[in-house]
Amino acid sequence: MNNFKTRLCRIVVIDVALALLILLGILFSARSSADRAMRYVLLANTEQVSTVIIDTDSRLELRRTQDAWILLREGARLPADGARVEAFLKAVSSVTRLEPVARDKASWAKLGLEGESARTISLLDDKGTLLSEFTVGNYAQSPGLVYMAPSGGSAAYAAASGFASYAMGTPASWLNLSVWSNAPSLETVQELVCSGTIINTDGSIRQFDYTVSRAGSGWIHDGVALDSSRVEAAIRSLAALRGDDYLSPEEPRGQSTLRMQLRLGNGRSLSLDIEEPRTDGRYPVLSSQRDARLYLPSWAVRESFKTLEELMPQPSP
Repeated sequence: MNNFKTRLCRIVVIDVALALLILLGILFSARSSADRAMRYVLLANTEQVSTVIIDTDSRLELRRTQDAWILLREGARLPADGARVEAFLKAVSSVTRLEPVARDKASWAKLGLEGESARTISLLDDKGTLLSEFTVGNYAQSPGLVYMAPSGGSAAYAAASGFASYAMGTPASWLNLSVWSNAPSLETVQELVCSGTIINTDGSIRQFDYTVSRAGSGWIHDGVALDSSRVEAAIRSLAALRGDDYLSPEEPRGQSTLRMQLRLGNGRSLSLDIEEPRTDGRYPVLSSQRDARLYLPSWAVRESFKTLEELMPQPSP
């Protein structure tokens, strides 16, 4: 009986010791990982940033104006997607710790911090003072991390990758490509006017020559009732039009083939002038609310601009 109690006590002592060893291993492992990471604030205050520069094989520059962000390109001041810029800056400011991965630049190419994949981010205030500058490389093998290197040193680190997808986006991804700077709601539109033609990408022509007016809860053309759901779907689509890029200021004007107007209840009107399609199938368009012309993809033109026949009630089967 005594031998059994002795063996039981030894087993209990061994189990407790093993549990303590495992616990100490976990604690020291967590502490070791924490010790490897260093506190580093990439950006202290997003509101101080007035200029964002992203350098790759080309240079992308964003500037904060009084009430919006703009993108500078080929001498043009293009409207930028302010929400995207602010989200990017917020993601940068959320980085407060870096984990060292390399002490010198020998590993930079492997980490994507040199070459085509590298992007150098410069954040400046309204006086041109540099607030933060760092290079972004490849995503790390560990999820949620990206390789980066603060300027002025040779060490490389892994940091939280929330800002990386923004930095790696195309130049067009930073643009506000909405046709309207202040898109109208359906309720404010009183008339839809289209005059001219649209040349389809296959060379066929669609004819437009009508004024659609609101009449009570419906819509009419020359006193003839139209399909209200079709008219309102067309107006919503026109109000939500987005391009896929802005034209270069050097791009010559083509022949305008269609003019569209949305006349509002306050007496104002919004207009679009559409040119004949380019060889890539896109349509240059000039909005009354934009200084620069946009490219509209062919599917957007096809889906949004409806002929009078397409707005008529469909005959009952």
